[in-house]
Amino acid sequence: AREFIANRYAEMRCKSDERTLPVTARTLETVIRLASAHAKARLSHVVEAEADCEVAMDILSFALYHDNNSTISPAEGDEEETPEPVEVSDEGEPGDSDSDEPASKKQRLDAPDEEQQLQDLKRRVWDQITRGSGEAAIDELLVGEDRDQLAEALEALEEEGRIMSQEGMVYTMD
Repeated sequence: AREFIANRYAEMRCKSDERTLPVTARTLETVIRLASAHAKARLSHVVEAEADCEVAMDILSFALYHDNNSTISPAEGDEEETPEPVEVSDEGEPGDSDSDEPASKKQRLDAPDEEQQLQDLKRRVWDQITRGSGEAAIDELLVGEDRDQLAEALEALEEEGRIMSQEGMVYTMD
């Protein structure tokens, strides 16, 4: 995601002579914030180049230049292979001291609260079940995840009426 943003920012800087609005460091910060916000809207703790950064660049292009270059349809990302996620943080690189914001104002992506973890786990469980024709064996769900947290996510999905579990199997109710 970092390389994607850096490359697209460099392209925007090169083309800034053609446009009426200058591309500044604030523009770069805006792209990072938009990509982070899009990742959070997807209930993800990581910003992905394809899913989040492209959308952020499309939003920025529309806001600055009224260009509608949207290349991603809402259902398109579900069918393609997921790119390798990259952990991001608002803290910058070690040794960077050009941030004017106090540490208390920065968002911490590396320490999500329990509710966010549960929401993310529920989303991943739901994705895995729906990819498997609406049913899955509980023992095969998210192998390697903490089983207590998985049980909590399954219980929450069941309370929401989205799944039903019976005899070691989970079925979708939608």
